[in-house]
Amino acid sequence: METERTIRLLQDLLNLARADSGYLHLCWDVCLLNELVAEVASMAEKYSERM
Repeated sequence: METERTIRLLQDLLNLARADSGYLHLCWDVCLLNELVAEVASMAEKYSERM
């Protein structure tokens, strides 16, 4: 579990570095806002339980 979290953190940092240097290419995709909000809320809930 902690390994996955560390990998995601490193991927996020790499993406930030790419965005800062102009090498991040975004792909636009249609998504349902309700599903996106539910997923983010679930992630936030899991994170808040760890603290």
